Amino acid sequence: MQGSVLGPTLFNIYVSELGDKLKSSKVVSYADDSYVVVTANDEDGLKLALTSTLKTHFEWLESIGMKCNMSKTEIILFGGLSFDIELQGCFVKPLDTMKVLGITLDKDLSWEPFVTKLTNKVRSLIFSLRYVRKHLSLTDTIKIVKAQIISKMTYASPIWSISLGYRLREKLKSVYYLVLRTILRDFELKYNRRKMLSITKTEDIETIFFKRTSVFIYNIIYNLAPTNLTMIFLSKSYYNERHPNQIFFFDTSRSRVGKKCITNMLNNYTTKWKFEWFGLDLLNFKRELNSQFNPFG
Repeated sequence: MQGSVLGPTLFNIYVSELGDKLKSSKVVSYADDSYVVVTANDEDGLKLALTSTLKTHFEWLESIGMKCNMSKTEIILFGGLSFDIELQGCFVKPLDTMKVLGITLDKDLSWEPFVTKLTNKVRSLIFSLRYVRKHLSLTDTIKIVKAQIISKMTYASPIWSISLGYRLREKLKSVYYLVLRTILRDFELKYNRRKMLSITKTEDIETIFFKRTSVFIYNIIYNLAPTNLTMIFLSKSYYNERHPNQIFFFDTSRSRVGKKCITNMLNNYTTKWKFEWFGLDLLNFKRELNSQFNPFG
């Protein structure tokens, strides 16, 4: 089954009952990767919920003839908590970071380990990029950069770019413009950032992040995203007739406020759409968005 086209689908069908068994938690699955999300109001409640959830999880696995691989079982605690968890007689220490579908989460959700790893990866490609540039035109090199580098820098960006702080954003920008300088062979630093964007006819990384996150939010509003995510955000939204181009989000949480609150971040995007987007299909929404943020006309 491993490596087959139907393998992931058949596996998901096989373990589809897991979500029903773990009613007090959420199960997030993709192909053969499964993540169980447990929440509680305090540390004692979280310990109890984790212990109960894991016990139910392991018992269910055994009932269908499967066994949990302890060497691949990982736990990460968010919210500043830190305590060991006992699993089948073994004590598992929570990790500081966890890789989920190519994205590195850290326990503080600062995204610093992820951005550091990402920028180091891009820097490691600079030497190869210099070699490629010697044998290809600027136009062809830009195509390679978009396919092999920019795609990596913006992978799943609607999830993490929305909450990056200034320092991490500048770190990403720095390596992004280093890539552009390399393909322009500007080793004497003749061009500023605006000039590099103009010559290569590429968008700055902030604009790319904004467009991708805008499409993500549009999909949430129009129920094109996963249903659970859609319902969570739409339950915290409202329409103001005095602002026909906008939809507003509000937050009722007492523990997460300020500019890093997810609903405040969403408002920062929707209020910047300066066109009549209500009722537009996805294709026309993207067209209007590109027109608003296209520096090349």
